[in-house]
Amino acid sequence: MIHCQEASLALRPIRHKDVSALYGILTHPEVSRYNDYALPSNPSEVQDIIQGDIELLLTGEGVRMAIVYQEQVVGSCGIYDAHTKVAKIGYELHPLFWGQGLMHSALSLLLSEGQQYMGADVTTIQAQVHLDNLRSIKLLQRLGFVCSEPGVYQLPWLPRS
Repeated sequence: MIHCQEASLALRPIRHKDVSALYGILTHPEVSRYNDYALPSNPSEVQDIIQGDIELLLTGEGVRMAIVYQEQVVGSCGIYDAHTKVAKIGYELHPLFWGQGLMHSALSLLLSEGQQYMGADVTTIQAQVHLDNLRSIKLLQRLGFVCSEPGVYQLPWLPRS
């Protein structure tokens, strides 16, 4: 588990016990509006997503972290394609927690501690965002990401020592 003392949150790899919380987040209309994958129709589909995320971690291709705040899972963030030159990040947060700086803290923590989940070949971290998701665009810009094309933001990656 990785802790962020300032925001009183922690990141930990997602696990099957998180199905209910993640299902509630992914199916929330404000969250699903911006996600780039199909809306899960039932918790078993989220179970499959989590199983895929666990396999990514085991194969070294990425990680999905649960964002734990006040002892509950309020979102997730992850690194994907971590074995390629361009790793991707993805994230979602329950709308009850929007505007509190939690995702900024979570992604800052993920980027500062995430090297352990990335291969040596990674040179860039990329995020795709819907053009009308202004909160997410501002978040990425605050983290140092630069727009490379509409809806695509990139951050040069230099391995941390």
